[in-house]
Amino acid sequence: TAELTILAMARCETDGYLWRSTSTDGGLTWSRPERTELWGHPAHLLRLPDGRILCTYGYRKFPMGIRACVSSDHGRTWPAEKRYVLRADGSGSGGDLGYPITARLSDGTLFTIYYFNGSDNITHIAGTRWQLPE
Repeated sequence: TAELTILAMARCETDGYLWRSTSTDGGLTWSRPERTELWGHPAHLLRLPDGRILCTYGYRKFPMGIRACVSSDHGRTWPAEKRYVLRADGSGSGGDLGYPITARLSDGTLFTIYYFNGSDNITHIAGTRWQLPE
């Protein structure tokens, strides 16, 4: 069942897309990876209280930044209308940014932390507090 399925997202250095794989036996075996519609990496997955899956990821093409997407079908699809730009002002060091981790706070908002390189070309840790549209 979907509740017992583990979902993993991996990046592919050759095409830049995120690839999904699932396990139904606690991670002992995994499905053949399938390319998703999401370009960017690396990804962090968070199951939301309503069962949807939130994926946050670095986006290293202009406009560079941090993006998010929501899947309502256990990560099989990531619809364009459910994609969000958390920030798009990254430009330093060839797009050296990403590795986001998102947590859901007690008030229902989301907090995504990541490393970032802006126009000042200084690498730093940053965070964005946000919420999904209703």
